[in-house]
Amino acid sequence: LRICVKQRFSKNLHPLLGVLFTIRCGHIFSDNVFSNIHPNDRFYLGGADTIRGYSKDTLPPLGSYTTADGKTGYTVQGGKSLLQINVELRQRISKNTELQFFHDLGSLGQNSPQELLRHIYRTIGAGTRIYTPVGIVKFDIGYKLSSSYPDEHSYNWHLSFDGSF
Repeated sequence: LRICVKQRFSKNLHPLLGVLFTIRCGHIFSDNVFSNIHPNDRFYLGGADTIRGYSKDTLPPLGSYTTADGKTGYTVQGGKSLLQINVELRQRISKNTELQFFHDLGSLGQNSPQELLRHIYRTIGAGTRIYTPVGIVKFDIGYKLSSSYPDEHSYNWHLSFDGSF
C-alpha cells in the first residue's frame, strides 16, 4: 500500500502579494525492506515541482559506487517515506508576470517515517512566472543551504512550461 497526500494553502496579503504553502507526505506500507521495493515504486524529490535546489529526483539519500579508474560516483535511490514543504512569497509585477521567492524543505526515509526528521534538506531561491494564453512559463533558481556529497553543485535552475490543456 502506497499513500501520498498533498495539500496547498494560499493567502493574499495584498492585491499584488500572496503566500503559498505546499505540504506533501507519503509512505509505502510494506513488510519489504527498502532494497526490495522496485525503484519505480519509490518516492523521489528534487526538481522544478519539488525541491528546486536539486536536479530532478536527486535529493539524498544517494548510493555510491567506484568507477574502474577509482573515482567515486553517486546514484539516486529514492525513499520509502517522503516529506516535502514549500513556502512561496509571490509578487505580481505586471498583468502577466509574477516574481517568487521560495524556501523548500524535503526529506526521504528508507526504513521508517521517523527518519524524515533526521535529514531535512533545504533550499532557497527565486523565480518568475509568465502567464501566456497557452500556459505558464516558469523559471526558478534554487540554492542548497547545505551540501550532501562532495563535488555537488550548490544550485540548480529549472525552466518549465505548465500547459493549460
